[in-house]
Amino acid sequence: MGECSFKKLDMIRAHNMPSIETLLEELAFILREKKYDPLRYRGDDNLAYWVLRFLGADLIPVGDCDEKIPIDKLGFYRLADYDEYNVAHEPFMLVMVGKPTPLVKLYIEKRKPPFIWAKLEWYNPYSLSVKDRIAWQMIELSLDKCELSRYDGMIEVSSSNTGIALAALAAILGVDFKVLLPAFAPLENERILRLLGAEVERTSAGITTELIDKVRSEAMDKNLYHPDQFNNDANLLAHMRYTARELLIQLEHARVKPSKLVLLSGTSGTASAVSFLLTNYYHHDPPETFIVTPAPNEKIEGIRRLETGVKWLDKIGVEYKVVEVKRSEALEGIRLAAKINGIIPGVSGGAAISAIRKLYDNGVIQKKDNVVTIIPDTGFKYPHAIEKLVG
Repeated sequence: MGECSFKKLDMIRAHNMPSIETLLEELAFILREKKYDPLRYRGDDNLAYWVLRFLGADLIPVGDCDEKIPIDKLGFYRLADYDEYNVAHEPFMLVMVGKPTPLVKLYIEKRKPPFIWAKLEWYNPYSLSVKDRIAWQMIELSLDKCELSRYDGMIEVSSSNTGIALAALAAILGVDFKVLLPAFAPLENERILRLLGAEVERTSAGITTELIDKVRSEAMDKNLYHPDQFNNDANLLAHMRYTARELLIQLEHARVKPSKLVLLSGTSGTASAVSFLLTNYYHHDPPETFIVTPAPNEKIEGIRRLETGVKWLDKIGVEYKVVEVKRSEALEGIRLAAKINGIIPGVSGGAAISAIRKLYDNGVIQKKDNVVTIIPDTGFKYPHAIEKLVG
């Protein structure tokens, strides 16, 4: 094949994605060494492609490559996917501008440690939430495989943000989209979905996962594409390649070594990607991971209890502890963030802030800690929660 050279990853056409277990095993190896070994993948170009895509590389070695290659040579630390001038030449690519989303140092006591390094995901354009990441990646992969054109429309179950992001992308692509909402989904989200042209069916289900079988059945009966945010590995890919890698690059730029991760239990894509990448990258001194869930019999928009089923969290080889939060505590987390930091997170972001406060009060988080969290969306989307806080 000649001497070792490099080719743009997006110029390669890959086949089906290998198992997520295989990919995670390979990624852990690379992140710990900070090097990619071409000999390990000789004869398996498909695995090499998917490993590097999940890693966030933009180059793939080709030819007679015998030496291990530092990941910086493959573009790991470059944000090459994003337009530095924030120009989107079509609405579908809007998710790729304005990145990375901001990482900001927040406080739970005014101007006092511990420091909370929060990634503000409401800077995403379609749903003003982290769910733009997975909606765009699921759709992009279906377009890559020419899947979407074989269907008569699209269907998904969502309580809010994923549905809104998919509805926006469906509108851009001219695809009919139906979303099934659980009973507790806010009325304002239903209105936004209808504004975007989605067909909305509000159900009596208590949580989104109760509707998966219904969605699968209707998708099969009516020839509808079902992205399946709870099981589609594009969810993990989106957060590994973009959200988590952005976060790592930002932390390295700020010269911050994370000691605690406080992450939310939604579909588990974000929490799994962030904890996996940071744990393996800093494997000599990994941060301690905490997963925030609703307390028993509590409903908090955007997060759920682990027993409802999460695909990736227990596949990543990261130990974690669970922090339970009541909805009233999540709302107080919004108030705390607003009064001390001047930002208004959504209800799930309030749960993250509340969990950090609780861990600090219990002595688990100390003043010396650098705590990392993800704020999924903005409180401006939850007027009912704001109304409850201010009366």
